Amino acid sequence: MPWGVNRDRIAPLLRQWSSRVRQVDVVSYGAMRGLPGFMLKVAASVPWVRNFPPCIVHVRTTA
Repeated sequence: MPWGVNRDRIAPLLRQWSSRVRQVDVVSYGAMRGLPGFMLKVAASVPWVRNFPPCIVHVRTTA
């Protein structure tokens, strides 16, 4: 996330901010071609690096 939250901390942080959060989905960006795509795949397989690539977060809340 742009302000420095690791991927594995997004859902707990959002739930801490609001009790209305029902579901949090963290999704990687779509497939990239060439060297950037290869590097993202490599980064996703390394445990201490997988939190750094950018992602999209979908949050569902209760009414």
